[in-house]
Amino acid sequence: MTNQNLLNFDREINSWAAQGSILGFLNRSKIKEFYKINGLKLNTLYKKIETIQRKYLVYETIDGKERVKFSKPSIIQIGTKQPEQETPKPLFLPGMKEEDMQIELNELLNTQITINF
Repeated sequence: MTNQNLLNFDREINSWAAQGSILGFLNRSKIKEFYKINGLKLNTLYKKIETIQRKYLVYETIDGKERVKFSKPSIIQIGTKQPEQETPKPLFLPGMKEEDMQIELNELLNTQITINF
């Protein structure tokens, strides 16, 4: 398995909780065991992802919390259609490229690991 698989499992388990899914309730003991065994790997992985992001992205502090700074959405006029808003994109530090960040992230996420259940 890969780091990407571990992230996917974590996100799926968290989505169960957010949605109030019965899967979270039925598998409560297995979920606790999963995090007991794999929690350190997950925390380390999230820290490595943040380190990569901090290398490339601009951060700002809002309400005492640091987060990635995004471009302001712009309005796109296309023919007679109603104006559409362009999706805000993260701002990159000078000289840093999205492609380079993606290469580093892909390398990290595609790393083979052992996930214990």
